[in-house]
Amino acid sequence: MAYDKKYMELAANEAQKNVGTHEGGPFGTVIVKDDL
Repeated sequence: MAYDKKYMELAANEAQKNVGTHEGGPFGTVIVKDDL
């Protein structure tokens, strides 16, 4: 993965905060695209 652990932790925290909201989407999209 291109991102370091600190970024991934931040993204995970944001995703948890935004569960069930529209703001949860962009993080997931970015991570999936990077994984490809």
